[in-house]
Amino acid sequence: MSERILKMPRLGETMEEGKIVGWLIKPGDSFRRGDPIIEIETDKTIAEFPALGDGRLEEVLVEIGDMIEVGKPLARVDIVSGPDWTAEDGSAAEPETEAAVTKAEATADTAKEPPLDDNPKRPGDRVRATPLARRFARRSGIDINSVAGTGRRGRIEKHDVLAAADGQSVPSRMPAAAATSYAALRRGRMAYLDSGKAFGGTVLLLHGFSGDRTTWTAVLAGLRRAGKRVIAPDLPGHGLTEIEASSPSDLSADLVEFLDALAIEKVDVVAHSLGAVAALGLAASEPRRIGSLSLIAPAGIGSEIDTGFVHGMAGARTSGEIAHLLRRLSVNGIELSEAALEAIAADLARGRLRALADAVAGPSGQRVDSLMALQRLVASMPVRVLFGLEDRIIPWRQVLALPPQVAIHLLSRSGHMPQWDQTKDVLEILLSKGEQP
Repeated sequence: MSERILKMPRLGETMEEGKIVGWLIKPGDSFRRGDPIIEIETDKTIAEFPALGDGRLEEVLVEIGDMIEVGKPLARVDIVSGPDWTAEDGSAAEPETEAAVTKAEATADTAKEPPLDDNPKRPGDRVRATPLARRFARRSGIDINSVAGTGRRGRIEKHDVLAAADGQSVPSRMPAAAATSYAALRRGRMAYLDSGKAFGGTVLLLHGFSGDRTTWTAVLAGLRRAGKRVIAPDLPGHGLTEIEASSPSDLSADLVEFLDALAIEKVDVVAHSLGAVAALGLAASEPRRIGSLSLIAPAGIGSEIDTGFVHGMAGARTSGEIAHLLRRLSVNGIELSEAALEAIAADLARGRLRALADAVAGPSGQRVDSLMALQRLVASMPVRVLFGLEDRIIPWRQVLALPPQVAIHLLSRSGHMPQWDQTKDVLEILLSKGEQP
């Protein structure tokens, strides 16, 4: 062991002492050069101090909130066989001021997005966020754990908090090509997101009608932070998946083969709207592989549905049509850029969803029935249903027809997309003890 003392760095020429805001790693954790290890507040800013070399944290010698003079001990670290970087005073480390964040954001706009982090944090770990993001979250009264990070390795940036504060934390649905993988199946390729290795089980996210894998951005990030491996495919007829769908049964026809291709033996399924039909189809064909079902605003438990929305999305051709239709989904409103709206319109104008829309919604309402499948499944697996009380697409009162074994969660201030409107509440329900997802 090559044990050294990590001392309080000087983060500016006038800095004489700093306040310990938080440790970003815990004793026993290894780190690499450049990894943020401690958050320090000075009289000018709050900064994450990066490790100036490789090592492992052995013991923390100070408490959160302590004011420590520059050069005084902070922790014991093991530098293993590397050079003694702890001898440096850290004055070369640039604190993350607003200018630094702005520069980093500008660079990130032109850089290739890295793959999703393969090493998710364990429950209770401190979420990755910039000091500015934490400061803006505190000022805005926002729980930093409920914000989806768009930075490197899921790190929460200032603009993520500002978007959440404005009620605009809805994903843009623009393709995240660098993070998208493809499974070669018999009927064609299926696009999907995979958060990578984890220790807390695997969750399969199934989007609804006219959605795609990116509609799960915030939920995927939250589940990943909780240690879950998360798989979010584009269902047939949607997104980048090459397989077509003309009936609801087509949505689940490839899912068993998809799980086999990824060597996944068992999953907890979270499905939204029409994705619930795909989830029930998968559960009916391979019940042993399903740990639990969490259905958000599920289709098929009643006849009433906003058929105008379904057929409108299937036949939309312009960005204006898309903008009006998307506003029905969320109580917070969805304000996408014109480029994002045009991209969605161009995709939907291909007409891939028209046959599916006809099979889903007719003159008398919904043409799919999920109740019989649910009645068969509740005896063999935990099932819960989440609904927004302000859902304009499918009325929440349809839960009254559900079997009594189903756990029902009704969310206020939520429309058809509770995972957008109340992300934190949805994540807490999905991760609640005794009900895996």
